[in-house]
Amino acid sequence: MWCYSALAQLARLDDVLIAGSDLSGLLLGRPYVGTRHHEWQATGSADVEAHRDLLVRLVAEMDTRIRNLPPRRDKFTRFHAGFPLIVVVLEEFAGLLRLASTAPVEKGQPKMREQLLALYGRLVSEGHKAGLRLMVVTQRADATVVGGFERGQLGLRISFRLDDPEALVMLHGQSARDHLEEHQLAPPGVALVQAPARPLGRVRGPRLMGPSEDADYARYWDEIADGAARLHEVAA
Repeated sequence: MWCYSALAQLARLDDVLIAGSDLSGLLLGRPYVGTRHHEWQATGSADVEAHRDLLVRLVAEMDTRIRNLPPRRDKFTRFHAGFPLIVVVLEEFAGLLRLASTAPVEKGQPKMREQLLALYGRLVSEGHKAGLRLMVVTQRADATVVGGFERGQLGLRISFRLDDPEALVMLHGQSARDHLEEHQLAPPGVALVQAPARPLGRVRGPRLMGPSEDADYARYWDEIADGAARLHEVAA
């Protein structure tokens, strides 16, 4: 629900492009058909190479932007419709890695899983200066997915209620132990949040306003479609 609310707001901004990978095609993909975001998204589990190719394209865009940095500048801070901030959503990246571990590759090429991890590592470590932001969504921040290096690069970390309290420690460090008992009983929508220069604390996440929680996903579709229509009207 947090992702629905966050992405629905971002999709309405003409200086933001929502790209990424989603095996289910529920968060990305189907809601974005007919929008400018869709061509920058890879969905479904039938073609792992499509997800790899999308990350290759994003890394290439990142490299091009870095090469074109103006003199005396080390990062991009201004964005517009022709040069948008790119939000890269990796929905359940752990599942993609599991699927990639059995994907065939050409002889002499690294395994598909290793290719994905290498591309992900580059986006995490170099994307910020090029105007890319990563949203990594996973059920559990295992070291095989969000390693120590990657965790250090992902400054904003949000955890909703989990059955396994050690998963909080895995993402937030030892300071999360002070919140374990309380967070196991947290109501839906209440999260632990950690950010640079901000201690670990609890917040209530936003939710799209609809008639009921059961209608949240339909409202998300409507918000994406309305945002696309509004941008087309502005362009016209």
